[in-house]
Amino acid sequence: MKTRILLLALAVLSLGFFATSCNKADFLEGTKWRHTFVEDVQSYAAGSSIELIFSSKSRFYMLALSEDDEPYEGYDGKYSGKKNLVYLDFGSGDGLIGVIDGNQMKIDFLGKEITLKKKSK
Repeated sequence: MKTRILLLALAVLSLGFFATSCNKADFLEGTKWRHTFVEDVQSYAAGSSIELIFSSKSRFYMLALSEDDEPYEGYDGKYSGKKNLVYLDFGSGDGLIGVIDGNQMKIDFLGKEITLKKKSK
């Protein structure tokens, strides 16, 4: 009897944990995504890159890299997601929405759709 109650309690806790984690984009934690510009886009010169680094279950960093892969600008923020959508929140009311399809993420960046490619997990 005690075993059944314990198993039932564990099942309920597991189901609750699963239900609350569905709105998180935990699968992004530890991944790195990159886009290299082929043409100038505002302050980003052709050959420069941006990199999104998802450092935890809710935080990310965006680095701007020169043509020599030297970081020259950085931002951080929080992210959340559901299924193949991810919302990047920079905390100032600015944000980006990404659509993930396999190892690619498309975002509208400074009025231009760009594709970031997944680098690592």
